Amino acid sequence: MVTNSFVLFAIRKTPSMKGSFGIITKNQTVCNLVMCSIFLFFVFPLQMSGSNFLISHSHFMGTLAMTIYEISNGSHFLISCNRFCALFSPIMYDTIFKPFVTRYLRNSIWVLSIFSCTYFYEILKCNFFYNPQTWTFEFLSTDYCSHLTWFTDFTFNTTATVITLLINLSAAYKERVASQNLLDLAGIQKSKNQKNREWNFVKQTCLQGISCFFGQFAYYFLAPVISENSTVLLFVLATLWAFMLAFEGGIILASNREIRGTLKKTTTSVFVIGYKRNSTR
Repeated sequence: MVTNSFVLFAIRKTPSMKGSFGIITKNQTVCNLVMCSIFLFFVFPLQMSGSNFLISHSHFMGTLAMTIYEISNGSHFLISCNRFCALFSPIMYDTIFKPFVTRYLRNSIWVLSIFSCTYFYEILKCNFFYNPQTWTFEFLSTDYCSHLTWFTDFTFNTTATVITLLINLSAAYKERVASQNLLDLAGIQKSKNQKNREWNFVKQTCLQGISCFFGQFAYYFLAPVISENSTVLLFVLATLWAFMLAFEGGIILASNREIRGTLKKTTTSVFVIGYKRNSTR
């Protein structure tokens, strides 16, 4: 939660993050913070208290968690398309990813995710609730809900994460090939800073895509084969889809040098100002 807060603050101060890529990354970071808050301020106290009242109403928070997860997956897909377009069709990039268009796509993801999750998991009563035995959320285990969530959750989200991962890997390959030749179309050498900035963006999106895919894989393929006696391991694998959103703050900081630089400058300025104020007292 701390790293995601730092990232959100740094994005607002980083010049290169003012465009469409920054808009989508900021949206992703907000999703990460909301998911962290759900588990820190609701799931963790519930694990400690075992309140029957909270458990009976936990499906509301489960629906919220699923909504944020859907928005997060949509943001991952959008950000991968952003980098793909920047590398494979740079001439069309400014037209396709204008700030206005990007905000429209971002808002559409929010509206569609809220509507679909509310309809499937609240109105149709396929609740995503907290199970005290596994310490985390799970879907209602009925034939109807199992059939429904196979399409609304597993098929949809797995397809989205696989496509996102493939797009990210294609973008990474394209960037590495392009980096072998630093000449642009006019025959002028590209600046080192520009190449580093592009590679930072590609690394960030690629690592985010891998983390999202691994979280989905762990929930559907690893958690079901773990014995119920291994409670801690089962909890970790069954909740990895949410934990990966928390880790993304670290991924962004590790892969994006500009954001790290902005955060470092801001932190240094705060310490210098604080030191000067103390010195004048």
